[in-house]
Amino acid sequence: MSLLAGCTSLFEDDDDIRDSDGDGVINTEDYAPWDPDVQDKSDITSTPGPTETTQIPTAPTDTTTPRDTTAPADTTVPQDTTDTATCPSPAGAMESSDDAVAPAAVEPRDAVAAAETPTPTATATPTATAAPEEPVGEDPAPLLSLDGASASSGETITLSGTLQNPYLFDVHDGSVSLSGPDDWDISATGGTSFDRIESQETQEITWEVTVPDDASGSYDLTATVSYETNTDAVTAEVTTSVLVGERGCVR
Repeated sequence: MSLLAGCTSLFEDDDDIRDSDGDGVINTEDYAPWDPDVQDKSDITSTPGPTETTQIPTAPTDTTTPRDTTAPADTTVPQDTTDTATCPSPAGAMESSDDAVAPAAVEPRDAVAAAETPTPTATATPTATAAPEEPVGEDPAPLLSLDGASASSGETITLSGTLQNPYLFDVHDGSVSLSGPDDWDISATGGTSFDRIESQETQEITWEVTVPDDASGSYDLTATVSYETNTDAVTAEVTTSVLVGERGCVR
């Protein structure tokens, strides 16, 4: 028992001189042997100064700002065309408005529609096909041939003829008239006009001719022929003779 008691005493003596908080005061005389700021009771009962809060360390927080994978927004401040350095009076405001860019004029909807509507293109008028040239030459054909005739004084006879188109194109709008001595009676009886005679075609023509009672001998009768082609207008004359004898003497 004495030995154990002695061992206990040894441990107690060692604790009496230990300074656990390193404040220069041994544990046996230190009111708070584990607090280096407190050695006496008065250190904690006196009027406290600003309380120092002991902060328990925690695991460091990762304050690294995450990288933004999106493109930064355009933070450019739009340029203000209004001068904000001073506060203009209403008159000044009106003057400064003259310097500002005027808004684009808005055209009426009808004007915009008219501008967008294409202008219709005028349809070209078809050009008439030019008629082929149909020249008759310097010596145009008279078309008409007359049969010779004979008559007695005071007799009425029929004078016949034929219209023939010798050209390679049509002739049109034609007419034929027959004239003789002043006292001869001549009447057309058929074929003295035509609208059209085609190439190489013919048309018959006739007159009744009355010879005067005192006529005797040979008399000329003249036929005047008029017609047209696409390029020319023609007037030609054809003459034939009528032999007149005394009544009963003409065979």
